[in-house]
Amino acid sequence: MKNKMKSLKVSLLVATPIITLPLFTISCIPNNESKSYQDLNAKANQAAILLKQKQINSNKLEELIDSILPEGTELEILDLWVDRENKEINVKFRLRYKDRRYPYSSDVKIIKLKYESILENLKPQEKPKEKPGRKSKEKNPKTQNDEKSKDGLNKKSNGKQKMKWGHWNVLKLSDKNDKKIAAIAALIKKIDYDVVGLTEVFSEEAVKEVVAQLNKLAGSGTYSYVASKKLKGSYAGNLQAEHVGVIYNSQKIKTIPFEKTKNNKKEIGYSYIEKFNSEFIKKHNKAEYVRPPYGVKFQWLKGKKEDFTFVFDHFDSPGGSKGEGTTSGVGNQELAEARQLANVLDHFDEIDGENEDIFFSGDTNIKAGKEKFAFGEELFKKYQSAFKDNLEFATSLGIKAGNYSQPYDKMFTKTKFKTSNHGIYKLWDLSKDDEFTNLFKELHNGKIETSEIRKLVSDHAPIYSEVEFE
Repeated sequence: MKNKMKSLKVSLLVATPIITLPLFTISCIPNNESKSYQDLNAKANQAAILLKQKQINSNKLEELIDSILPEGTELEILDLWVDRENKEINVKFRLRYKDRRYPYSSDVKIIKLKYESILENLKPQEKPKEKPGRKSKEKNPKTQNDEKSKDGLNKKSNGKQKMKWGHWNVLKLSDKNDKKIAAIAALIKKIDYDVVGLTEVFSEEAVKEVVAQLNKLAGSGTYSYVASKKLKGSYAGNLQAEHVGVIYNSQKIKTIPFEKTKNNKKEIGYSYIEKFNSEFIKKHNKAEYVRPPYGVKFQWLKGKKEDFTFVFDHFDSPGGSKGEGTTSGVGNQELAEARQLANVLDHFDEIDGENEDIFFSGDTNIKAGKEKFAFGEELFKKYQSAFKDNLEFATSLGIKAGNYSQPYDKMFTKTKFKTSNHGIYKLWDLSKDDEFTNLFKELHNGKIETSEIRKLVSDHAPIYSEVEFE
């Protein structure tokens, strides 16, 4: 029998002048006609009915929902945010059995709770009493799609905020392929980035289209973007010019200008186009980045207003092409770019005011075992690498399905906050990812076959990390 999706819809009216909940929807797991499945459906329905009997405290919504769960189930809160445009509080969660003998759990779902007044004006109410054994459990991911329980989505726990950020080389992204754009949007939504830098972007219009598709999945106005101009160094070939696109969740963070750029202007987004001395570049008087690094400063909107600067780049292609030569097995152009990175990040640190949290990620084309040599000791005096420098953390896709060749994609951070859950989404497994497939089907007919992943979607795996703060 073919699997079907069942949806339980219960109209609710909460007896409080503060919030009205006209509709609460829980969609449960695919129907396999088993007793365990039917039982979980019934318990999900019970949770919805119990919710209408509780007072809503907007600041303690996670605890409220957790407190009304039926015996034998547990709830994993994945995210919580406010949609002011539609006057809704959104809760992303999973419902599942505690008893591991039953493998059933719901897919990731979103509850949309209608409210009549804006969140800031809601009066605090008494916290509902929690029943024993109802604590929501979290699991820390290391890779995004290793298993269903290791979802890697950003969570809020112990009063801490978590921001997920990362980078993805999206392989010649242009606005000429709707299927590719849909795939990129679906995977960004699945990974649940708050900030992601896209490199190897050939058209800014394509980034705009990705954001439009993301907002079809997440709701109007959830995601926005900024992009660099299509730039290249003076001695780079015309085909090497690219944009950097930075997509972000505008309900959680906002862009803010750099304070002291070269033109003494307060700019949203800034490209490092400086020339510099390098012992590795002898063919030209001064070295330049083939594709200039692009940085954006953000401010977190929830809780304390923390500032962060993110810098993204796509270094020169690997090897000593066009007579540039190599040093210790590394092409001299990408070696010069890597060695200059400490100065680049220092420059962004100077122009972003009092902020001291600097994050870099990009496709560096630096091969395994060459990281310390290429980037030099100056970088590692201040910055921490998210990944070990070995083939276990390879991100570029090999020609053969399932193979990964080199750890080209790097993450370096300097921050007072805790960073964790560094991960690589195993892109070769994309076709096996049911959550991605369902999201993709909302945007485009058909599916992504394994045979087309490397050429259609990308030849690099997305990478991500989380920052935890008050």
